Amino acid sequence: MGKNISYYKNTFLSGKINRDVDTIKEILKFDAMLRIRKTFIGKTGVACAAIFIDGMVSSDLISDHILRALVTADTSDDFKAHAESVAENLLYSSEVKSAKTVAEMLSAVFYGDTVLLVDGDTTALVINTKGWRFRSIEEPPNERILTGPREGFDEAALLNLAQIRRRLQTPDLCICPINLGLRTDTKVFVCYLGSLADNELVKAVKEKINAVNIDGVLDINYIAEEICGKDFLFKTTGKTERPDIAVARMLEGRIVIIADGSPVVLTLPYLFSENFQSNEDYYQNWILGSAARIIRFISFAASCFAPAIYISLVSFHAGFLPTFSALSVLKLRTGVPISSLLECIILILVLELLKEACLRAPKDIGAALSIIGGLVLGEAAVETRIISASALIVVALSGLCSAMLPRLRLSILFINFFTSILAGFFGLIGTFTGICVTAIYILGLESFGYDYTLSLNKLSYQNLKDVLIRAKWTDMIFRPDITKDIKRQNNDIKR
Repeated sequence: MGKNISYYKNTFLSGKINRDVDTIKEILKFDAMLRIRKTFIGKTGVACAAIFIDGMVSSDLISDHILRALVTADTSDDFKAHAESVAENLLYSSEVKSAKTVAEMLSAVFYGDTVLLVDGDTTALVINTKGWRFRSIEEPPNERILTGPREGFDEAALLNLAQIRRRLQTPDLCICPINLGLRTDTKVFVCYLGSLADNELVKAVKEKINAVNIDGVLDINYIAEEICGKDFLFKTTGKTERPDIAVARMLEGRIVIIADGSPVVLTLPYLFSENFQSNEDYYQNWILGSAARIIRFISFAASCFAPAIYISLVSFHAGFLPTFSALSVLKLRTGVPISSLLECIILILVLELLKEACLRAPKDIGAALSIIGGLVLGEAAVETRIISASALIVVALSGLCSAMLPRLRLSILFINFFTSILAGFFGLIGTFTGICVTAIYILGLESFGYDYTLSLNKLSYQNLKDVLIRAKWTDMIFRPDITKDIKRQNNDIKR
């Protein structure tokens, strides 16, 4: 097995600069990006060496704040050239730390810092010279809104933390760093508000993250699968690329997990009602926000169960339909060689394939694919009597409704298949069975020890004020029961 950073945690500096530089060169002998710049401290004759990785640092910072400062230092005859005095009297950098082990040095160098060795000193200086390139701050393409902030997270964790700190200008903000990945040594940050987040929840989250034992963490989903591996149909960890959403969750006592290299952050715990919430609900009139949320709930029911109800009525319970509607459906199905169950399954699969093709294809081709799939294939299938127009309308309506809930797209797909198959064999009894099984499954889920449907447990206005509707801010007095401090506003109203 290769040697990771942790292998060198008990390897200390010798104090002899040539030997220590040779040690670093031997460890990174196959790294073409390693740079070592030797020089002397002023007129003292004491040698020093700056060690950094090219492309990870700012060359201007190293030249102006480190090398120039050392070479041109006006040192007196009694100046003691050791790490502490150099850091206090010569360097211009805003952040200087010390390191005594090779593991600490390697971790710093790999994260864009520069390590300065001073001959005769067993302590190295870690100087902040980070200068890697990153994307400009822009709105996340998957979470676009019409009104509200246009900022999104970046792949650089430090910039993401800065966006959170800018919105939470309080000493109550806690940021706990953790390194994950035996080979990647990825920086992960657990963020929460100390006065709101439950202590047991914070402890449980940290324990689960520290228990992650894989060789690499390249995206936040690596952590999500490790700490919440039992969520299958519905995700019990929230994900967002928007700093305003992350901060809003923290103000409700949630925990935010940021991983370096990923623009997506986790929010824990995650409740079922959050699937129907949009941050735009809070940036417009509360009546419009409530109407949009009610539409999302209706869309969820329609997208999950519309095909199953159609199959039940057409195959088993046509008598429940008005005579005119029953005759119209029967006329549309004349000459169709397959059952309503099979045609709905085929249409659901084709619609899902079309969605994936439009998402994965280049932008210009994706637009053409949507036209081909929606007009050419759909119309041709109906005209040739491969499928009926009524089934196409129902499945298309279901797909349109599912687009209202992008977080639940795959969940809706599985529920569609499950309930449609039950409806195809047992009619409305099978449909209602599918609805009940889905409801029982949702009610049985947990997210870090909290009920997945926590906000729906007590049917009161204060509990439902931010679930089925988005109430006025003056009415949203209490936070969810996750937090230690329930009161959001100072008044005498009791829950």
